[in-house]
Amino acid sequence: MKRLRCCAALFAAVLCFSLPGNVAADDSEETAGAGGMEDPAALIGLTLEELLRRFGTPLSVYAVRGVEEWQDDVVFVYNEADFYVYKDRVWQMSLKSAYGIGIGDTRSAALLAMQGAVEQSASSYLQCSLQNKPWNTKLRVNFDKAGLVSLIFVYRSDF
Repeated sequence: MKRLRCCAALFAAVLCFSLPGNVAADDSEETAGAGGMEDPAALIGLTLEELLRRFGTPLSVYAVRGVEEWQDDVVFVYNEADFYVYKDRVWQMSLKSAYGIGIGDTRSAALLAMQGAVEQSASSYLQCSLQNKPWNTKLRVNFDKAGLVSLIFVYRSDF
């Protein structure tokens, strides 16, 4: 029931910020989606208001239940990225492409793009401490059974 109230409150916030006159339009802000972002990790930590102002109304919103109640998220879906929100801030993003890596790329292409230290496992690559970010962030690239990139995540490492 608590999760339902949280989702309802976030949905109401989306509607409120999406109504004409409630979103400040600024030509310098990117509103087309995450695909044109130079650095996705810079969006980690956006408040809900900043997310809606920058990207507008999401295509959809859904809840993700964690093992513990504090791990519950509301996910805002846009064309190029899904933003995972806990309380009032973005803490994780799922992307179609980031840092020269795209869904469907090979393991070797992903490793080449992930310059620096990379932890490798059978199902993913993990790069810790993306540089010059306001939060401690990580990049995780998951692979399917064929060895192709299936998911790309940028997230706060302290969560």
